[in-house]
Amino acid sequence: MVETKPLDTYFFSAKKALEIAKQQNRVETSVKSIDALQLCYYTADEKLSNTPKNCIYVPLEDVFNYFVTTTFRFPKAISFEDTDFSMPEQAELNGAFGEILGSAQEERRSLMKVYVNEIKQNEPNFNDEKLRVFLPACRETTVMQYVSKNIAEAFEDLGCEVFYHIQDELGDCHTLPLLHNLHNFNPHIIININHLDNTFLHDNTFNFSWFQDPMPFLYNGEKVKLRQRDYIFTLFEEYKDLLIKKGVNKEHLYPQSFATNPKIFFKDDSIKKENKIVFLGSDYNFEEGHDLDKYCIDDINEHIENNTLSEELIIKYSKEYGIKYSHFKTFLIPSFVRRKVILWLCSLKNVNIEVYGTDTWLKTPEVVPFYKGLLPYGPKMAEVYNSAKYAIAAHPLYRYQQRVTEMSACNCIPIIYTCPLVSDVFLHEDNVLSFSTLEELKNCVDKLPKKDCMQIAEDVSYKKMATTIINTVKDEIKG
Repeated sequence: MVETKPLDTYFFSAKKALEIAKQQNRVETSVKSIDALQLCYYTADEKLSNTPKNCIYVPLEDVFNYFVTTTFRFPKAISFEDTDFSMPEQAELNGAFGEILGSAQEERRSLMKVYVNEIKQNEPNFNDEKLRVFLPACRETTVMQYVSKNIAEAFEDLGCEVFYHIQDELGDCHTLPLLHNLHNFNPHIIININHLDNTFLHDNTFNFSWFQDPMPFLYNGEKVKLRQRDYIFTLFEEYKDLLIKKGVNKEHLYPQSFATNPKIFFKDDSIKKENKIVFLGSDYNFEEGHDLDKYCIDDINEHIENNTLSEELIIKYSKEYGIKYSHFKTFLIPSFVRRKVILWLCSLKNVNIEVYGTDTWLKTPEVVPFYKGLLPYGPKMAEVYNSAKYAIAAHPLYRYQQRVTEMSACNCIPIIYTCPLVSDVFLHEDNVLSFSTLEELKNCVDKLPKKDCMQIAEDVSYKKMATTIINTVKDEIKG
């Protein structure tokens, strides 16, 4: 029997809605590793009292008005349990409800157009006492929301007024709430990640976009239309080169590595340092659903074993399987590399090992004895890094990773994977230990880097990024 997964539901029985809401079920989002609290809407003659936050009263006659403006997710199912509606009545109500939600969606699109037009006319006043900085984020991201949050705190520390826009676990990433907050806040500066989103901004608003992933925008043939006050940060040199080819002025481009939040990740001498190696990160498993055959999988793993990963290999298999080159390189290859590296880690003898992440790791028998569960982002991760002498970082494309700066800040020595595909210029080789093969990983155990690993977190910070942005804004205002 197939298990039915919970869905956000509109109930015609208040009693049933309350019963289900109290179960605090989790529903899937657009990202496998991120779930959300199930929404239980209900209609009734009167509102129930003392209900959990996910049990929401929306009388049938108010459905349109409620869903036009709500920041919460729309229901994906209707329940007639514990009601006396006949099948024809249920069918009629179901159809009418769907039409009402459709009309609400259309009205939301109309409202978005109104906000877009008003935002474009909304000129920020640079004589204001503080610079206002707006950072949009979405909780259905595994990295970007925390990056945006950390950047937001850096701006706050520098005296700016900051609006960090993100939905709670009852909301979705719909554009309407974002536009509403953007309009009301009227920022001087906007920080976007992986999106340009500059078409509806006032000409005097500064927009800084940081590209961290291979967005289609970077690879299509269209020219980039930048306003005078648009600037772009790039995680990789490859993205910088692509943007220059698309007509972007070099003076509007800045390199930017991942950094960390020093309020969360710092050396904590109250935690005993143990002689162990830890890894914090989930099994990506991005290749799931691509139907790669055994020969392809074995061949890629052999290239990882021999440290011979290459652009040619990626081109070959991306063409063979009809997968976009950028997707194969940025998602599938890192997935294979991470799993292989963690298998190497778990094969080490006479070494204390801990692996943290989602329970997908339990599908890999070799990892099971070392699996310690999933850590929430923040202080719990810092505790683990502070307790460990070493931590593993495994990405085939770049070495300045979020996790590397976090472990560095906690005085946990980074053991970093490297291979021929790595494209960033790494300036802290003496502050880390490096490996490309199992044998090289074995040789890292009980070794020390030539210089203090904490220097990485000091040299790469979001405060420096925020300072660069503020100085750019001030310089341009002065003319």
